[in-house]
Amino acid sequence: MRFGAAGIDYAFYWFLPPKNSPVYWAFRAYRNFDGKGGQFLTRSMDARMDPSVSLFASRDDSGKHLVLIALNLDPAKAAQVNVDLAGCAPIASRRWFSYGAGSTSLVDQGSKAGGSVDETLAPYSINVFDVILK
Repeated sequence: MRFGAAGIDYAFYWFLPPKNSPVYWAFRAYRNFDGKGGQFLTRSMDARMDPSVSLFASRDDSGKHLVLIALNLDPAKAAQVNVDLAGCAPIASRRWFSYGAGSTSLVDQGSKAGGSVDETLAPYSINVFDVILK
């Protein structure tokens, strides 16, 4: 998923991933994480990350809607993520969806008003944060 950073504009997956497989849910994290059309947004943002976590960030044209995807790459240990949104407006609300060992779908972990993006990510998990800024 580092295509944008490498200057790659298009990528293709020539086979349908088996329904409900980890690959299927990885694609859903980017293209329909909430089952209602929620997706990685049109503008990619630079993001720095810890070696055990990959972070991908996007925003809409207004800059008020962010979608962040965090991958815990460690198969055995949970990872703490604290996304610093310095330079952005404060968070109005955010939702968190996750997929990890034993999951059968992207699980809606709920929403929060305000606050920060500071969570513990399960080992070897896909995490989507849908953030609305003030």
